[in-house]
Amino acid sequence: MADNMREDIRQFLKNWLPPGLLRLISSKKGVLWSGDYDSWTDAQKASTGYDSKVILNKVKDSLLRVKNGEAAYERDSVLFDDMQYSWPILAGLMWVAAQSKGELNVI
Repeated sequence: MADNMREDIRQFLKNWLPPGLLRLISSKKGVLWSGDYDSWTDAQKASTGYDSKVILNKVKDSLLRVKNGEAAYERDSVLFDDMQYSWPILAGLMWVAAQSKGELNVI
């Protein structure tokens, strides 16, 4: 009985969770820590990440270009000249507003 329930749960999750989340959950590796470092500071010196000045400066430059009207918007420091709408999301919002007599609150 427990095996059937486990399979039912697995099938339910496969049907309802996004593929990317499924891959994350089903990956056996998870987060991998490796290296022979004497301290956290030594490990940080040997790595790169979102605290990099290069990334910070690229995002800052993109934001300033949007602020100055040189681009419509940015996402993850990538500039876009034209607005790109998610039509399925807009359709859903319009449907909710129509069901609520034109009232829509988005958080």
